[in-house]
Order: sequence, then structure tokens, then C-alpha cells
Amino acid sequence: MLFKTLAQQRSKILPWEKTEIYWVDDRYVPHDHPESNYRIARELLLDHVPVLKENIHPIPTDSGVPARDAAAYDALLKAAIPSGQPHTFDLCLLGLGTDGHTASLFPGGPELDEKERWVSASRAPKGIADRITLTPPAICRSWLKMFLACGKDKAPVVRNVLGPISRPPLPAWTVWHSGSRGVFLVDKDAFSDTPHAS
Repeated sequence: MLFKTLAQQRSKILPWEKTEIYWVDDRYVPHDHPESNYRIARELLLDHVPVLKENIHPIPTDSGVPARDAAAYDALLKAAIPSGQPHTFDLCLLGLGTDGHTASLFPGGPELDEKERWVSASRAPKGIADRITLTPPAICRSWLKMFLACGKDKAPVVRNVLGPISRPPLPAWTVWHSGSRGVFLVDKDAFSDTPHAS
């Protein structure tokens, strides 16, 4: 819905010709695979707005070795974003899983403890297991983090992430409380379980 809305607005909302597009995470599948995040974003949004093709930077998934492609994307990001720049991204759009994962940072995954790499291979507990994801050092330095959550099944985790304590700390909670600006885009159902919801 968000991608379709942005596509309908075209150039009215964002300066597409000046916008660089990177991916927070993707499943380790070909770019034309039905579950590719790149394919979904391209078909619903990027094919319909005046973004320059050279400014679109999908995560590579073609070497056959997720760690190798993660390292290549890490190098690409660090070459594109000056080390002295205070923020990695102007906006980081994030989803929210019912288990508290965001990007492809899953509860208990070693990527949550990463301090140096901006990109890492990861493993999902269900679905397509092999993933490539941005790590907290990249996500948490974004100027704005935007979480998107819809549906009644997301209400408990939205409440958890917005709360002051999470035991154990869920990936989304850790990212949300990282100190940089954040905003939640939620529907009424996803917000219904928070203490101040009406």
C-alpha cells in the first residue's frame, strides 16, 4: 500500500532524481524471484517514479555465497557514504515481524552484536532461510527510522517495541531505542494494544 501510494504521487513527495535507493535486507534469491524484496519494490514503486537507474542499488544475490555478496554490499555502502558523515541514510524504512524481528535481524541472531560491518549474511528461522541484512551500525545511524506495521497480529509486538523494557531485547526494540529519530506508521489494529490507544 505504501509503495503504491508513493508511486501514485510520483514526484510530488520525493525528489526522485536526487534520491539514492538502497535495501535494508533481502532474501537470497534471484532478483526476479516472487519473494525478492527488490522485485516487489521495483514492480510496485521504482518502475513508476522518475528515479535514475544508476541510483538504484539492490543487494547482490548472484555469487552463490551470501557472505561474499554481503561483503560486496558492505563495501559499496562504505564507498558511497563518507565515514565522517553523521548519518548513513536520510530515511530507513523498516518492517516489523510478529517475533520482533526487523530487517533480517532475528531474535538471538549474531548480527545483533555486530559493531563494524554494515551488512551481514543472516538466517531466518522460517521461510527462505538465507538473507542479507543491514546491521545495527548502519540502521541505527539513519537520520530517521520509519517502522511500518499493520494488522491485529502486530499489536503485541508494537506495544513491546514502544515500551521501556524488552526482555530479552527484541531486534526491533533495540533499533527503535537506539537514539536516532524514529516514527511508527501503524493502522488502528496494530496500535490497539498500546496503553494509550483509543
